[in-house]
Amino acid sequence: VNLTKIFSILQERSGRVVMTDQQQQAYEEFFLMHGLTPKQFELLWNAARLRQVQKGSVILRSGQKLDKVHLVLGGATQANILGRHLSAASTAPDKKKNKHGGDSGAWIGEMGFLEQYGSKMTVNNNNNNNDSNISTLRTTTNGARYEEPFEPMEVKTNGPRMERAYYTITATEDTLLLEWTHDDMQQLMDRSHEFRAALTRAMTSAIVGKVINFSVSRSTSSSLSVPSWMSWLGDWKKEHVHTSVYDERSNNNTTATTTATKLVTDAEDDDNDQDNTTTTNTKKSTRNNNEGDINLLDPKQSTTLLQ
Repeated sequence: VNLTKIFSILQERSGRVVMTDQQQQAYEEFFLMHGLTPKQFELLWNAARLRQVQKGSVILRSGQKLDKVHLVLGGATQANILGRHLSAASTAPDKKKNKHGGDSGAWIGEMGFLEQYGSKMTVNNNNNNNDSNISTLRTTTNGARYEEPFEPMEVKTNGPRMERAYYTITATEDTLLLEWTHDDMQQLMDRSHEFRAALTRAMTSAIVGKVINFSVSRSTSSSLSVPSWMSWLGDWKKEHVHTSVYDERSNNNTTATTTATKLVTDAEDDDNDQDNTTTTNTKKSTRNNNEGDINLLDPKQSTTLLQ
């Protein structure tokens, strides 16, 4: 058995593979930098189902059970949640190179798979612990000593939290993608430690990219919406709306009315001070200009100018 396992690992590391142009492009774009060998990629490709999705088709619907992993090879997709577009979970050929987090939307369902797979690994590790040979030495009231078998405590887990999709992903043009079931992907992950590590890095990279792209998108939208926020804050001051900020960690409500009012008041005071300063400088400049004017019709001033 060990020789068979060793031979399988050697084949994964150094086996020769002939790839098509499509396979070569997918391998270099999504897996090469994460340490997946060509032979491992061949096994991954053969385990997948190649799907052609027409424009307008729903690839993943919000609330749908997550039991598949997809990788977009060509085309474009758009993710939406509650009517809002999520660019971090979308992909398009003309935009993916401009994203700070890379083409994070090319992977679909990878987060749910990794969470469910990690939960299964934790349960299996707990069940494989052999505590049947462990015992505890006890002493009775009469001084007699005996061994009491150790009974392992049952470990309860909360189970996977991400079992269903949070958002809907639709193909905005004809799209080609690879599709794996969770069972197929789990069998590939269980082949070897190297295979599992490489696939985990590839999918984790997409998750990190989603976080980066989402953060950049939020910061950009926030900077564009500053005027509307300031106008809303001004209306809030006039209407004396009471706003509170809820702290989830301490479960305390912190009133923000005084702070927000002070910010608006300080901003208005600064504007008034700036206007007053500008008016004063204007008056001084006007006075200086008037004092420095020379009347050419006045003989005395004309003589002074000529001298």
